[in-house]
Amino acid sequence: MTKSTRRGAFRGLAAIPLLPAVAAAQTPAVSDEADAITAFVRLRYGKYISASEMAEIKGGVERMMRNAEAINRVKITNADGPDYLFHPGGI
Repeated sequence: MTKSTRRGAFRGLAAIPLLPAVAAAQTPAVSDEADAITAFVRLRYGKYISASEMAEIKGGVERMMRNAEAINRVKITNADGPDYLFHPGGI
């Protein structure tokens, strides 16, 4: 096991400005799907939602889709399963 150093931490901090570029590279597919979902919401509930609320809804949809993609990137096997806790009293 290696011991982390301040120099290694600063290397990680140096990569932070690159994160928006990486996120922007992944956004178009999410944005297209989010536009489609937002258009459906606008058709269904448009008379009840203002433009600022619609922008907030679109941001929420994009955030949920990015989170879903991140979850889907995690590979699980058949041996992975939920963690069950045994409660002898039947809680």
